[in-house]
Amino acid sequence: TLAGLMTLESAAANEVGVDSAWRGAEAYHFWLLAHRQLYGGNVDLAMRTALHLREYEDLLDPVEIYSFLALAAFYNQFFGQCSKAFIKLESMPSIPADKREAFADLAMSIFLKHPPADPRALRETRTKKGGPGGGVGGSALDALLEDLGGGKEQVCVASGRIVRDGNVVRCKTCKHLSITHELHGSSVCPLCHGTLERPAVGGRGVGGGGVGGSSGKAPLPPMYGGY
Repeated sequence: TLAGLMTLESAAANEVGVDSAWRGAEAYHFWLLAHRQLYGGNVDLAMRTALHLREYEDLLDPVEIYSFLALAAFYNQFFGQCSKAFIKLESMPSIPADKREAFADLAMSIFLKHPPADPRALRETRTKKGGPGGGVGGSALDALLEDLGGGKEQVCVASGRIVRDGNVVRCKTCKHLSITHELHGSSVCPLCHGTLERPAVGGRGVGGGGVGGSSGKAPLPPMYGGY
């Protein structure tokens, strides 16, 4: 009914408001995480985390985002992603012409030796719907329905990996997910530093809920389910 749709729209606006309140923290958290991963020698995770940074062009400097992505993708030998990052840099009108030319020269020197192709496909490389902000420009209801329907990727704030199953812990403060084994025994949320309630031994799922007698993986809950 119309009343039901209006109620759902109002609830969606509240959910998106909570999401937006954490976007700035997410942006800088993943930015710092990507640098730690790169300097720590984990170039694959650094590139994956950098790919998520494309959603925060409204909060971070796009030149910095795509420069870092090009670097991480180069070291990870994902020359397709590296090429796309260079194309983005060369097309930015805010960059002076001489700097764009320098980017073009560097790209030429790289791709004469390495074809601009990736060794394999990654879920992180899929084109995001709605552009920066994960759906900015769409309605709050559309954003919530996409999240509830599984269209919105859930990202582990401990590693930058896309969450693929229910073996996660949800922070009760910021509502973000961490893959359990990526916490390496920590009981603190990597994003907001709130205390995490770890799953009981043998249990799986968010916030310590077990799967019971099920032999399959626990279904992934929506990011803000139960808020």
